[in-house]
Amino acid sequence: MKKLICILVAFATLSVTLPAQAQQERKTPPTPEQRAERRANHLKSQLVLTEEQYAQVKAAALKIENERISKDTKKKAGDDFEVALKGILNPEQMEKFMSMKEERKEKVKAKMEEKRNEDKTKSEGAVEDKKD
Repeated sequence: MKKLICILVAFATLSVTLPAQAQQERKTPPTPEQRAERRANHLKSQLVLTEEQYAQVKAAALKIENERISKDTKKKAGDDFEVALKGILNPEQMEKFMSMKEERKEKVKAKMEEKRNEDKTKSEGAVEDKKD
């Protein structure tokens, strides 16, 4: 009887978790239009854009999102977006945008450093395990 209950519990657990995992795997990446809208909405909330500025930023974001194909074009598209923003934003907004960009760079650096340290710790632990 105990074995039957254990089997039923295990089956119930698997039947709940497997469909959830399968659903996550089928998630499609966002379209360039969705990425552009998300970027424009983020900048609107952070930089307090006017409706006219918002429309211009969204159009510029859509343009660069359509250009982003490889790493080389991503860098150029990002630079083009920044140039476009200089023509759209006022000086205070541009200053805030640049500080947001720097903060984002710092966060990425910190994450990369954290991951490197984590990887070193794992590899050192594996070496120690082999020595024992």
